[in-house]
Amino acid sequence: MKLLALLLGALGFAPTAVERAALLQFRGDAAAALSAADTILAKDPQDARALFVAACAAVEAGDLDRASVYTGRLEQHGRDPHVVVLKRLIERRRERKDEPLREALVLAWRDTGRPDLSGNRILRESESWGQLVPKIDRPVRARLTAGERFMFDGIGSATSAAYVKAAIRAAADAEKQPVVVNLDVLGALTPFAAIKGIDAQAASRAAAHVGRVVVAAEPDNGYMELASLLAAAPGTVPFNADDLSAIERALGKPRFEYPREGSLTQLRQLAAHFDPGHAELRAWSAALGASVPLFRLWQRAEAVKDPELRVRAGRVLQAVGLRLREAGTALEKSLSFALEVKGAELRGDAAAVEAAKAARAQWWAWHQATEDARRRMGNWPFAAGWREWTPAGEVAYMRKLTD
Repeated sequence: MKLLALLLGALGFAPTAVERAALLQFRGDAAAALSAADTILAKDPQDARALFVAACAAVEAGDLDRASVYTGRLEQHGRDPHVVVLKRLIERRRERKDEPLREALVLAWRDTGRPDLSGNRILRESESWGQLVPKIDRPVRARLTAGERFMFDGIGSATSAAYVKAAIRAAADAEKQPVVVNLDVLGALTPFAAIKGIDAQAASRAAAHVGRVVVAAEPDNGYMELASLLAAAPGTVPFNADDLSAIERALGKPRFEYPREGSLTQLRQLAAHFDPGHAELRAWSAALGASVPLFRLWQRAEAVKDPELRVRAGRVLQAVGLRLREAGTALEKSLSFALEVKGAELRGDAAAVEAAKAARAQWWAWHQATEDARRRMGNWPFAAGWREWTPAGEVAYMRKLTD
């Protein structure tokens, strides 16, 4: 193992000491990150990467004078655009103490002319720093409930048998666990296609059980009814008239949304049970990976062959898309455009198809522009990236990247 570590380090794959300090900062431990960076600087006072991490950690800790000292030393290496942005960030923090750091970084980058920091990075991609969310220790893992293990323990990919089996186990505790777990379980139990090694009948029974529980949990939320209905039959089974009537009733409910804000709170509470120190980080990670259990919606609509029902199914898809458009997350908005295109196609309305595709293309062009802007901003080891993330504010934050 030591030889492997040496080889990986020589090839540039293993995290460096500076990257380990950046990882501590990203996880939210500014004091530990500063200590680690200062240890490196004690051996090499001119280490630009360590100075950068130390400056960022001091900014997030609120010690702007200390951050300025590190930045001044970093500036001696030349007028790197990272330093220009960092100096402006410190100025903004002095001027606007209540401004969220995540937003302040974007605006500092904008104020300095949106320099491209992607080609000359002080730090590698954050995935190179080590495992961003700490592994769960074996003794702690043994105490996790089936639902906690399913949400936080990284059980294979979403299309693996291990993942679906974990969902079936978690389904047994549906009445005891929060909605966010049950929705993720429902998403795992309603994949596009059958998964080898899974008892389809057991998965179907589990999905039906969890579906009833989520509907009872939020009876005013039509999204829950739709998620439950989709779990009642495989994706290859076409909608019938009763199914479409049920979805239309669900669309008439006061709410029609994945309850993301409440889910984030529930995830924090779950993670705090076994890892209070990283509960916020674990909740953020789980929230970003949360399933949207609507995968079978257009699959079952597309399977409808009766012409009249097919047109009706198309209208239903478009209506669901319009309701999801109101969400604050990019995932739901992306899904909404896909549903509207498919709905127009099922209706056979060429003009509507063209309009829906144009709207989708416009959305994806803008989405790509925000991703390009994010890449140009480079890598910054701030915990604010996840601490200040909210589902309702995701798209609003993305707008700041391109405004």
